[in-house]
Amino acid sequence: MLAIVVGGAIVFLVKYYTDVWQKSVSEVLPEVRAVSIKEEKVAVEKEYIGYVTPINAVDVYPYLNGFVSEVMVQGGQNVKVGDELVKIRPEEYIATLEEAKAAEMKAKADFVYAQNYYERIKKAGVKAVSKTEIDNAEAKFEASKGALAQAKAAVEKAEVNLGYTVITATIDGVVGNVELSVGDYITPQNKLFSIVQTDPTRVVFSISDKDYLEEINLSQMFAGEQINLRLSDGSEYEHEGDFKYADNSMDKSTNAIAIYADFTNPDRKLVDNSYVTVIVKRQYSGVVVPKDLVKLVPDGAEVNVADGNVVKPYLVSILNEYGDKYILRNNFGKNLLLVLDKVTVNKDEQKMKILKEGD
Repeated sequence: MLAIVVGGAIVFLVKYYTDVWQKSVSEVLPEVRAVSIKEEKVAVEKEYIGYVTPINAVDVYPYLNGFVSEVMVQGGQNVKVGDELVKIRPEEYIATLEEAKAAEMKAKADFVYAQNYYERIKKAGVKAVSKTEIDNAEAKFEASKGALAQAKAAVEKAEVNLGYTVITATIDGVVGNVELSVGDYITPQNKLFSIVQTDPTRVVFSISDKDYLEEINLSQMFAGEQINLRLSDGSEYEHEGDFKYADNSMDKSTNAIAIYADFTNPDRKLVDNSYVTVIVKRQYSGVVVPKDLVKLVPDGAEVNVADGNVVKPYLVSILNEYGDKYILRNNFGKNLLLVLDKVTVNKDEQKMKILKEGD
C-alpha cells in the first residue's frame, strides 16, 4: 500500500515539474509580430522628361522660278492636303506649253508624212527605186518617230510645270510664319514657309537601360501601361499616349534609349519643341512589403514568414519598387503569415511565439 502511494506521488511530481518546465520554455520563446498576407492592386508611376516633335513636317519650296501672283495662306492657318497656298504668275509657262503643243503638231505632221512616204517606197520595191532611197526613207521615218515622242514629252513637261505654278499643301497641318508678298520673285532655293502636323503629334522621351529591359520582357513594350503627360503649368494632359516604337540604339553617354509615343492634339496644347513630363503608369497585383523586411540573397530575395509557430525564410520575386516598399509576386502559401519584425533565423526555421496583428 505504501509503495502505491509513493509511486503515485512520484508520477504526480514528474508531471507537475514537466508542465512547469514546458511553461517556462514557452515563456522564453522570442515573440514576433505577423500579419495575414493579402494581395492588392497598386499603380506604380515613373516620370521622364520628354519633348514634343511633329510626326510630319515639311518646308515649302517652289519648284519653279517666277513672280508671286497670289498668297492664299497666312501664319497659323490650318491647311489640308491639296489646299492651294501660293500662285506663281503662269503666263510664261502657258506660253511654253502652247509652244510645245505647236512643236508637237509639227512633229506629228512630219511623222505622218515620213511614215506614208516610207510605206510607198517599200511597196514600190527595189525594181522601182534604189535600196539607198529605201534606207533613207526608213531613217527619216524613224527620226520623225523619235521627234514626235520628244515633242510629246515636251508637252507633258510644260503641263507639269504649269501645274507647279500653283503650290499646294502636301500634308495636313498648321502653316508657320509667312513672309511672302505678291510680286516677290521666288526660286527653288527659296524656302517659303513650313507646315507642321499638329494632330496627332509625337512625344519623345528616354528610359534607362534597366527600364528598357523590364519593358521588353512584356508581351509588347508598354503593354498594359498608361502613358500620360504633365504640362509645364502642372496640369495633366487629358489624352493618353500610344506607344509607337523604341529607338534602335542606346545613348552611350546616358545609358538610355529614346521612346516615341503619339498623342491626339485637337486643341494644340502640345507645341513643337516644348518640354513635358511623361508619366508611365503600370498596374500591379501583388503583396506590398516594406523594403526593410526584404533581404536580398544570391537566389533573389526573401522575407520571413510564420507557418504555425515556426518562422522561416521564404524566397520571393520582386515585381517593382513602390516608394519605400516592394511589390512582391503573390506566390505565398495559404496559411502563411508575414513576419513584421526583423529577426534572425538561426537555422532554416525556428520556433517563435507569433503575435498575429489585425487583418
